[in-house]
Amino acid sequence: MKKIHVIIGFITIMLATSCRFNNENQSIQVVVTEGTYVFEAKYPKEKTERVVNYIEKVLNDDSFFASDEGEKSGAVVLNDGKNFRVKSSPGFLEIEFRKKENSETNYKELVKLCTGVKEQLK
Repeated sequence: MKKIHVIIGFITIMLATSCRFNNENQSIQVVVTEGTYVFEAKYPKEKTERVVNYIEKVLNDDSFFASDEGEKSGAVVLNDGKNFRVKSSPGFLEIEFRKKENSETNYKELVKLCTGVKEQLK
């Protein structure tokens, strides 16, 4: 009987530990085609504020996101002409940039922004 309680306790600890480690998983994917650049990041929710602060600093727009949770969805047109779509929520960011709707300079700046986000997530 005692062995069963020990085994159940051990399994419970293993499950709790594995759930905690799964929260630390992150993935970053960049897809570049002839017409688009798509950056997608899934990361621990605790890193959201760091990502939000970085993007708002680079874009020089303290109110780019609705909140510190980094929620935003839809098309964005910045004063400098950058035109892209963004989907974001705590632990998730996707930026889609259509090359033909933007200048080469804007494209390079967006790639630099996404590279910086990747660095923030290290």
